[in-house]
Amino acid sequence: MREIADIAVGFPTAVFTAVLVVLVGLWLLVLLGTAGRDSSYDALSLPVVAASSALVGTSWFLCVSGSLILRGVGLPGPWHTLAASALLVGSPALAFKVARRVTRARRDRPARSREPGSPDRHRT
Repeated sequence: MREIADIAVGFPTAVFTAVLVVLVGLWLLVLLGTAGRDSSYDALSLPVVAASSALVGTSWFLCVSGSLILRGVGLPGPWHTLAASALLVGSPALAFKVARRVTRARRDRPARSREPGSPDRHRT
């Protein structure tokens, strides 16, 4: 557990850890009701924040996993820095591909009416 905490605050994962802390704070404000539709957070629409949270969370997880693998490999100093930099760029790129795939799958599902008890709009 100590190793994961060290990785979370070290290079390259610290970048995603900081953003993740901000997003957790924003979600706490949403849960407490202080970041509702009537507040100054209107510029941050909920779907955008949810997608950003998924992207940052996946990037953080990939970066932590990659950093654990890099520690196990034991590369020399310059090579470790180069691999960690590639991890910093590669983890959000891979997370973006995952997020696009998930949102496409969700978008392709038929939409349902918001009224309870009403039939599905896409039924024939």
